[in-house]
Amino acid sequence: MTPQVSWADLSLMIPFVILFLFSVVPISGKVLNGNTELNKNFNFLIALVGLFLALVFTGFQTVIEPRLAFGGTVIYDGLTWVGNISVVGIAIFILLLAKNHPTIRNHQYSEHMFLMFSTLLGMFVMNFSNDLIMSFIGIELMSLPLYVLIGIGGGDKISKEASFKYFVLGSFASAFLLYGVALVYGAARTTQIDNIINNQMVVQQLTFQAGLVIFLIGLFFKVALVPFHAWLPDVYQGAPTPITGFMASGVKLVIFFFILRIVPLGQLYTQNNMFKLFEWFSILTMAIGSLAALHQTNLKRIIAYSSIAHTGYVFMGIIAAIKGDFQQSIYGVVAYLLIYVLMTIGTFAVIGHFEKKQDHQLNLDDLKGLANRRPVLAACFSILLLSLAGVPPMGGFFAKLMIFSTAVNADLYWLVVWGALTSVMSVYYYLKPIVNMYMYKSDIILLENRGRAQKIAIYVCTFLIVISGFLIQPLIEKLNILLFP
Repeated sequence: MTPQVSWADLSLMIPFVILFLFSVVPISGKVLNGNTELNKNFNFLIALVGLFLALVFTGFQTVIEPRLAFGGTVIYDGLTWVGNISVVGIAIFILLLAKNHPTIRNHQYSEHMFLMFSTLLGMFVMNFSNDLIMSFIGIELMSLPLYVLIGIGGGDKISKEASFKYFVLGSFASAFLLYGVALVYGAARTTQIDNIINNQMVVQQLTFQAGLVIFLIGLFFKVALVPFHAWLPDVYQGAPTPITGFMASGVKLVIFFFILRIVPLGQLYTQNNMFKLFEWFSILTMAIGSLAALHQTNLKRIIAYSSIAHTGYVFMGIIAAIKGDFQQSIYGVVAYLLIYVLMTIGTFAVIGHFEKKQDHQLNLDDLKGLANRRPVLAACFSILLLSLAGVPPMGGFFAKLMIFSTAVNADLYWLVVWGALTSVMSVYYYLKPIVNMYMYKSDIILLENRGRAQKIAIYVCTFLIVISGFLIQPLIEKLNILLFP
């Protein structure tokens, strides 16, 4: 009898095991030290070493051809590799953001490290998932630590409120996910994605289609697709800024990567009204996110609503993958997400850099005159905002152009029109911080969190965004090799 688990299967889990082992070192040291924190710099170094080791081992796990492991529940292909590399890179940036941020309490730093690594392990499970049940486990492993990270990250009531809202609504979404999996299993007698895709008889059953819709509703909540978006601005505002950056980049990336895996199942909706409903989801997400951002004065809420709009752009690429050229659309979605991650982390790094205490909320007026006092940081922030708006020659422009091109090739012209209109609209609220930094003066001096770690994150993200516009074609060629070897 052939064993279900081989050494080759176990070798795929080496980065996962490394992350788990390094996650327990700081908190174990605290327990053994009489519940007293070890040196913060030591814990930071331990976490950084663990992340770099996971990054190295993941990089060495080259993808020659896609393969299944652990009885078919785990898949390792180019999308898995790109996803794992990306989330470890995101975690490194978030570690830098959290190093000296006032909401990350020194006496709970080891707990923060453990919970952040636990969220990262959930993201790994999502990237590996070839099974609907395993994807549910990954989402829960990713979400449960985030509920706690949001709540313990600040002394003010707004963080507790954000944690409670995210927990209640996240549990509601989890119920949809699990009920959808139950219906899919009842129709298909399997939860493995590749088996379901290859069984065309099953996908035509009404029970299966209803289960898939319910499962997708749970996923749509996690990426804040309209009308499942109302939680996001409050949670993003209330959460500690480094954790907000983690959610806005890592969580969104792995959920959309998983949606790409089940895109072939979405093709059964191309001949009915459900596909039109998907198109309206995209349009409303772009429009509502952009319209709501116009009237915001809190910087985190502006970026939160813009994140909703960007979800609509990515979902446009998903729809193009369902209806049009699957391979070209995958390139567009993956490239867009990678560039969006850099823009988002850099933006929240700048916001977090100027939050001087736990309950400090950064508003537009706080940025007045910043260009005179901190010209380099103001320039970096401007570059990141212009890239989010899609202004050439920043990477955001080329990423958005790729999404629009895939939609045009799939004959989704009205989606492209709405995407262009909302992009023009977004320029207004992205320019407001820039105008305040360069066009106004203020006697109020905006204090900074004194730490090099956050500045390193800001400068690296800005540099990568600037050069990404010139490296978009090599990126596509690399994705072609990785995703379709």
